[in-house]
Amino acid sequence: MPRARTPDRRGASHDRRRAAGPTPRPPAPRERAPHQGLPVRDWKRPAGPAVVFDDTAWGNFVSAVKKGNLA
Repeated sequence: MPRARTPDRRGASHDRRRAAGPTPRPPAPRERAPHQGLPVRDWKRPAGPAVVFDDTAWGNFVSAVKKGNLA
């Protein structure tokens, strides 16, 4: 049985950046009106009512969680 020939790769190059395509742009930041809050819903009832937290209250909650200061 004849041996398979290895292709001649002299002078060939491979550029991963070009092979993968262009680098995708990050999504544009979404702007939110200052009077809107953060609605929180029960994940088991996504169509149910939502409790809306303003930015300050939500930030305080997140900080307390990170510090472990919840009772």
